[in-house]
Amino acid sequence: MSFPSALPSLSTTIPPGRSPASAPSPLSLAIAVQPHHLWHQFLWLNQLRDSLLTSHDTGLAESLLRGVKELLTEFVALVERGSTEVGSFTSIQQRYFVLMPLEAEHLSHQLGGIQNSGILGSSEISLLVAFLQRFLPSFRTQFRTEFRDGAIRHIFFRAAPMAMPDSQSPEEYFVDSGSTDIEPIADTQLSALAAAFYSINPQRLYSSPHGRALNTLRLLRSAGLSFPEPDTDARLSSQNLGEWEGKSFSIVKELYPRAWKAWLSGMDPRLPGGGENYQDISIRAEEFIRNTILSNPYSSAIITHEAVLASLLGSQLGLERPQWARLCLPHLAPIEVLVSPRFGFFVDIDPQIEANFFQNFTGPRPLEFD
Repeated sequence: MSFPSALPSLSTTIPPGRSPASAPSPLSLAIAVQPHHLWHQFLWLNQLRDSLLTSHDTGLAESLLRGVKELLTEFVALVERGSTEVGSFTSIQQRYFVLMPLEAEHLSHQLGGIQNSGILGSSEISLLVAFLQRFLPSFRTQFRTEFRDGAIRHIFFRAAPMAMPDSQSPEEYFVDSGSTDIEPIADTQLSALAAAFYSINPQRLYSSPHGRALNTLRLLRSAGLSFPEPDTDARLSSQNLGEWEGKSFSIVKELYPRAWKAWLSGMDPRLPGGGENYQDISIRAEEFIRNTILSNPYSSAIITHEAVLASLLGSQLGLERPQWARLCLPHLAPIEVLVSPRFGFFVDIDPQIEANFFQNFTGPRPLEFD
């Protein structure tokens, strides 16, 4: 099995006109294509194809042809990790059939004939039906091999929230990395994670070395989740806050006014006293992916912290770095990624979980650390 050695950042825009079946959140229209987007598009095309078989409706045929073009465009954007707006559709079509070679010569010829006709009359609609009858099964077979049955799946999740004394709250203090006490885990927090664990059956477990991550695992095991003993990895540690660690926001604002103002505005400064910024965290997070996940032939679960997850997801979803800190990443929410046999590493987040990620994209920067 060969994987790409690098993790290029994505900067893809999903084109307008996605099928209603995909139902992405409004903000997800501005982020990178994910495998599940394409699967929903495929299912939508399958439904329309069945309707076209009986109706031969011109408007329906036009929608289907647009949908096929979108699917090919988004697939190329997903795999090449580039913009869907780059290149003509002729170029995209050629690249798609190189990436998805099953019946490529015949399908490419059929699609070219339909496009060259310019008008969708009854004969062109019959050609489109014949094309879809071969194209959709071909796509399904190859897509499932790469992104479903043949993919290795992994789950990242954030450690349980740290327990704070009555006099403090997580919104008022920068976390002390040595803290080990965590809040009890509610059944509602556990259900989605338990379902994700059951789905992929992780054969490896990687953990931040911080006590609150290890204590989270103890609570999860006592709640009935089954998983291997953890391998701790410093690259999964929470953000090094330097001289800000353990200090209240008001004290930091008073002692480090320039750095505080830059941090609050989203400029991502490297924190005073040897602290990290999101770029530093992204480097170690991507190193963990390259050296551990891409070389791992087994499914795994990874427990880490907000800044690591925000750096990983922000870069992979094509967000600008000032936006990474705005991602709302609930504690214990499963974030699924996969490794395709030929195409490498992708995030593939459950749409219901993804919808919560963008709650903080308006207004001031959220003041939360773990």
